[in-house]
Amino acid sequence: MRAAAVLFAWFAAACASTSTTPEPALWPTAGIERAAAPTAPSVSPPRDATTRAPPPREAFAVHEACGAEVELRRVTPLSFEGKLVRDLYEVEVMAHGPPGLLVTLGTFGESTPSFTDVTLTPLVALKVPAGPAVDAPRGLSGALFELGGLAIAGLVNVTLFPVTVPLGILAGRPDAFLMDAPTFSDGMFDDVVLDEATWQAEVARRAAPHTAALAREAERQQRFAQWLGSLLLDQQVRSCTLGEHGACALRVWWPSRTLAASFAGLPCAEPAPQDSTVDDVDDATDVPAPSSPHRSTLLPALPPPEPPLPLVGPPRPASDRRGAGAEQTLERWRAGERTGLNDDQARARWREARTARGAKGAALHDATMVCRVRARGGGFDLDGSAPELRVRLAWGFDERVAGQSFASVSTHERFVGVEGLTLLPGELVKLSLIDVDAFVDDWVGMDVVSFDGTLPLRFDHPRFGAECGAIGAIAR
Repeated sequence: MRAAAVLFAWFAAACASTSTTPEPALWPTAGIERAAAPTAPSVSPPRDATTRAPPPREAFAVHEACGAEVELRRVTPLSFEGKLVRDLYEVEVMAHGPPGLLVTLGTFGESTPSFTDVTLTPLVALKVPAGPAVDAPRGLSGALFELGGLAIAGLVNVTLFPVTVPLGILAGRPDAFLMDAPTFSDGMFDDVVLDEATWQAEVARRAAPHTAALAREAERQQRFAQWLGSLLLDQQVRSCTLGEHGACALRVWWPSRTLAASFAGLPCAEPAPQDSTVDDVDDATDVPAPSSPHRSTLLPALPPPEPPLPLVGPPRPASDRRGAGAEQTLERWRAGERTGLNDDQARARWREARTARGAKGAALHDATMVCRVRARGGGFDLDGSAPELRVRLAWGFDERVAGQSFASVSTHERFVGVEGLTLLPGELVKLSLIDVDAFVDDWVGMDVVSFDGTLPLRFDHPRFGAECGAIGAIAR
């Protein structure tokens, strides 16, 4: 799905001595809400006068070769309209060491912190249907994920959902979703069957009673986005050079619990060269490993956010039984009856299945569905050989879905079959294909059709075509 990353800018201030300096004029303060920082339990010091002075702050980053250290002076969580921002801290550090040493703040394993995960927990939540089904691979090799989830305040996650959302309510913020992954089968396919138009219609139905609440939350999230933009976070300074007094200070807004420091600018900060004169070392344990300096710390964890108020959509009409057929199929499968036909078994029953015509508005009960699938075009394998087609058939509605996967067969045409199938009018049927290779499983495509009672079901995709017939109980 089309990715739409939200870029957040950031800015900070630096000073080059241990003396107190005025706050930089470019540091924006309007609208900043500083929450009380998490504190450790208080401990009463002994009454000895020599211990009354506050203890020295512990350095979180030390460079022994340069005789340098960085202290964490203050950590303050930030709030917006009385609610904690997840996760954004105001951090002040002080560095000590030889003049000319450059100190740079970063995160563990990543020098540049990312602000894309800075979010404001929404106040209300609307559960949206799983989907929509998208004709695109997702995740790692073979992991073809089509995500559904819980929409917070009905705001669309544009990173995951390439759709135009109904009612003009759902708009623009990746942090507006708490994602719940759907059920995955065999690590290859999921069973999200709602096409884009059906998904949008179902979202609109659920959102209709809550238009005002969703609009208020959308405006709140928009104010938050504008507030983040006003901080000029992309202009933040993360480095300072120690001055003639051997110290410098930094104040930054930090989007991670991990705070690390790196050192540069002086010969003592250069990485130690490897000793190339050591020859014939058979046992690596004979060579002492260089010491690993302590150069990072964890900031205090924020308390868990208050869960949003769930918005309950209206129930579906009693006449809307979409998904019930999938549930009946799953009940039959759980009883232990055979569910799938392999390529040879389905091929043998195709002639009988293709003659069924059904009737508009009719349902299939305890039927056997047989499908013929044909790959189109070439380009499946570099050597021009036939693709190793793996097929998944799924049907139902929203989260009420049944599905069956079929092992790969090396051919441009293959047959698959499902026994014990119940399919009601209005339920959606999705056919998905991948090409199984030795190292990478290539996505071929998927198509979704709505069953109206007539047969055969036909799937049409640029890279494959398929038709499905039925044997057995066809209600008329």
